[in-house]
Amino acid sequence: MKIRKQHFLRSGELKTLKNLIVENLGQKAINAIPKDANLELIVFDDGTHLYMVDGKPYFFKKGEKIFPTILFLDNFSIDLPKVVIDLGAVARVSKGADIMVPGITHIYKKFQRGDIIIVVEEKHERVIAVGIALMESDEIIKSEKGKAIRNIHHVGDKLWKTINTIIKNN
Repeated sequence: MKIRKQHFLRSGELKTLKNLIVENLGQKAINAIPKDANLELIVFDDGTHLYMVDGKPYFFKKGEKIFPTILFLDNFSIDLPKVVIDLGAVARVSKGADIMVPGITHIYKKFQRGDIIIVVEEKHERVIAVGIALMESDEIIKSEKGKAIRNIHHVGDKLWKTINTIIKNN
Protein backbone atom coordinates (compact mmCIF):
# COMPACT_ATOMS: atom_id res chain seq x y z
CA MET A 1 0.00 0.00 0.00
CA LYS A 2 1.37 3.37 -0.97
CA ILE A 3 0.63 6.57 0.91
CA ARG A 4 -1.24 9.06 -1.28
CA LYS A 5 -1.55 11.82 1.32
CA GLN A 6 -0.97 12.40 5.00
CA HIS A 7 -1.88 15.23 7.40
CA PHE A 8 -2.89 16.01 10.96
CA LEU A 9 -6.64 16.42 11.42
CA ARG A 10 -8.12 19.88 11.72
CA SER A 11 -10.84 20.54 14.32
CA GLY A 12 -13.73 20.04 11.86
CA GLU A 13 -12.29 16.76 10.60
CA LEU A 14 -11.68 15.65 14.18
CA LYS A 15 -15.29 16.30 15.19
CA THR A 16 -16.58 14.34 12.17
CA LEU A 17 -14.21 11.46 12.94
CA LYS A 18 -15.23 11.30 16.60
CA ASN A 19 -18.93 11.22 15.65
CA LEU A 20 -18.24 8.41 13.17
CA ILE A 21 -16.28 6.44 15.78
CA VAL A 22 -19.08 6.71 18.35
CA GLU A 23 -21.68 5.78 15.71
CA ASN A 24 -19.77 2.72 14.44
CA LEU A 25 -17.75 1.55 17.45
CA GLY A 26 -19.35 3.04 20.56
CA GLN A 27 -18.30 5.38 23.34
CA LYS A 28 -15.57 3.07 24.70
CA ALA A 29 -13.63 3.44 21.45
CA ILE A 30 -13.67 7.23 21.66
CA ASN A 31 -12.64 7.08 25.32
CA ALA A 32 -9.44 5.28 24.25
CA ILE A 33 -8.28 8.49 22.55
CA PRO A 34 -6.45 10.79 24.98
CA LYS A 35 -7.91 14.31 25.08
CA ASP A 36 -4.64 15.95 24.04
CA ALA A 37 -3.74 13.35 21.39
CA ASN A 38 -2.47 14.21 17.92
CA LEU A 39 -4.66 12.58 15.28
CA GLU A 40 -3.27 12.03 11.83
CA LEU A 41 -4.89 10.77 8.64
CA ILE A 42 -3.05 8.62 6.12
CA VAL A 43 -4.81 7.94 2.81
CA PHE A 44 -3.54 4.99 0.79
CA ASP A 45 -3.68 4.43 -2.96
CA ASP A 46 -6.57 1.95 -2.58
CA GLY A 47 -8.70 4.60 -0.82
CA THR A 48 -8.28 3.22 2.70
CA HIS A 49 -8.06 5.91 5.38
CA LEU A 50 -5.88 5.07 8.39
CA TYR A 51 -6.26 7.18 11.53
CA MET A 52 -3.21 7.44 13.75
CA VAL A 53 -3.49 8.50 17.40
CA ASP A 54 -0.17 9.75 18.75
CA GLY A 55 1.61 7.74 16.07
CA LYS A 56 -0.33 4.51 16.67
CA PRO A 57 -2.78 3.11 14.09
CA TYR A 58 -6.15 2.94 15.86
CA PHE A 59 -8.83 3.04 13.18
CA PHE A 60 -9.32 2.69 9.45
CA LYS A 61 -12.15 3.67 7.16
CA LYS A 62 -13.39 1.69 4.19
CA GLY A 63 -16.46 3.03 2.46
CA GLU A 64 -18.65 4.79 4.99
CA LYS A 65 -17.72 2.67 8.02
CA ILE A 66 -14.87 3.08 10.43
CA PHE A 67 -13.24 -0.02 11.90
CA PRO A 68 -10.76 -0.68 14.70
CA THR A 69 -7.38 -2.02 13.64
CA ILE A 70 -6.29 -5.37 15.06
CA LEU A 71 -3.54 -3.50 16.90
CA PHE A 72 -6.17 -1.29 18.57
CA LEU A 73 -8.21 -4.35 19.58
CA ASP A 74 -5.09 -5.98 21.06
CA ASN A 75 -4.70 -2.98 23.38
CA PHE A 76 -8.24 -1.80 24.15
CA SER A 77 -11.55 -3.40 25.02
CA ILE A 78 -14.58 -2.03 23.18
CA ASP A 79 -18.19 -3.08 23.19
CA LEU A 80 -18.50 -4.80 19.81
CA PRO A 81 -19.99 -8.21 19.06
CA LYS A 82 -17.42 -10.98 18.93
CA VAL A 83 -17.37 -14.45 17.39
CA VAL A 84 -14.98 -17.25 18.25
CA ILE A 85 -13.79 -19.49 15.42
CA ASP A 86 -12.35 -22.97 15.66
CA LEU A 87 -8.66 -23.62 15.02
CA GLY A 88 -9.43 -25.23 11.65
CA ALA A 89 -10.80 -21.91 10.35
CA VAL A 90 -7.91 -19.75 11.60
CA ALA A 91 -5.56 -20.46 8.67
CA ARG A 92 -8.25 -19.67 6.10
CA VAL A 93 -9.40 -16.48 7.85
CA SER A 94 -5.77 -15.37 8.21
CA LYS A 95 -5.47 -15.62 4.43
CA GLY A 96 -8.55 -13.46 3.88
CA ALA A 97 -11.39 -15.97 3.74
CA ASP A 98 -14.79 -14.93 5.00
CA ILE A 99 -16.03 -16.52 8.21
CA MET A 100 -18.36 -19.44 7.54
CA VAL A 101 -21.10 -20.64 9.89
CA PRO A 102 -19.53 -24.08 10.57
CA GLY A 103 -16.29 -22.44 11.80
CA ILE A 104 -18.02 -20.36 14.48
CA THR A 105 -17.96 -21.96 17.92
CA HIS A 106 -19.34 -19.14 20.06
CA ILE A 107 -21.01 -15.74 19.76
CA TYR A 108 -20.59 -12.98 22.35
CA LYS A 109 -23.33 -10.34 22.13
CA LYS A 110 -26.15 -10.48 19.59
CA PHE A 111 -25.78 -8.58 16.33
CA GLN A 112 -27.59 -7.63 13.14
CA ARG A 113 -26.59 -7.76 9.47
CA GLY A 114 -24.13 -4.99 8.69
CA ASP A 115 -22.72 -4.75 12.24
CA ILE A 116 -18.96 -4.68 12.81
CA ILE A 117 -17.75 -7.98 14.30
CA ILE A 118 -14.51 -8.92 16.05
CA VAL A 119 -13.23 -12.40 15.13
CA VAL A 120 -11.05 -14.27 17.64
CA GLU A 121 -9.49 -17.74 17.62
CA GLU A 122 -10.68 -20.23 20.22
CA LYS A 123 -7.42 -21.26 21.89
CA HIS A 124 -6.23 -17.89 23.26
CA GLU A 125 -9.09 -15.66 22.04
CA ARG A 126 -6.63 -13.44 20.14
CA VAL A 127 -8.11 -11.13 17.53
CA ILE A 128 -7.39 -12.38 14.03
CA ALA A 129 -9.92 -10.41 12.00
CA VAL A 130 -12.51 -7.66 11.88
CA GLY A 131 -15.55 -8.10 9.67
CA ILE A 132 -19.09 -7.17 8.73
CA ALA A 133 -21.98 -9.45 9.65
CA LEU A 134 -23.68 -10.99 6.62
CA MET A 135 -26.19 -12.79 8.88
CA GLU A 136 -27.83 -11.93 12.19
CA SER A 137 -26.44 -13.76 15.22
CA ASP A 138 -29.72 -15.67 15.70
CA GLU A 139 -29.59 -16.75 12.06
CA ILE A 140 -26.03 -18.08 12.53
CA ILE A 141 -27.09 -20.12 15.57
CA LYS A 142 -29.95 -21.74 13.61
CA SER A 143 -27.99 -22.25 10.39
CA GLU A 144 -25.58 -25.03 9.50
CA LYS A 145 -23.88 -23.45 6.49
CA GLY A 146 -23.18 -20.22 4.66
CA LYS A 147 -21.06 -17.08 4.92
CA ALA A 148 -21.67 -15.40 8.25
CA ILE A 149 -19.11 -12.56 8.29
CA ARG A 150 -17.25 -10.76 5.50
CA ASN A 151 -13.56 -10.43 6.35
CA ILE A 152 -12.55 -6.75 6.16
CA HIS A 153 -9.16 -6.74 7.97
CA HIS A 154 -7.14 -9.74 9.11
CA VAL A 155 -3.73 -10.69 10.45
CA GLY A 156 -1.32 -10.73 7.53
CA ASP A 157 -3.32 -8.55 5.10
CA LYS A 158 -1.86 -5.52 3.31
CA LEU A 159 -3.16 -3.10 5.95
CA TRP A 160 -1.78 -5.24 8.78
CA LYS A 161 1.64 -5.39 7.10
CA THR A 162 1.60 -1.65 6.41
CA ILE A 163 0.66 -0.91 10.03
CA ASN A 164 3.56 -3.06 11.25
CA THR A 165 5.95 -1.23 8.92
CA ILE A 166 4.71 2.13 10.23
CA ILE A 167 5.21 0.98 13.83
CA LYS A 168 8.77 -0.22 13.12
CA ASN A 169 9.65 3.10 11.48
CA ASN A 170 8.32 5.24 14.37
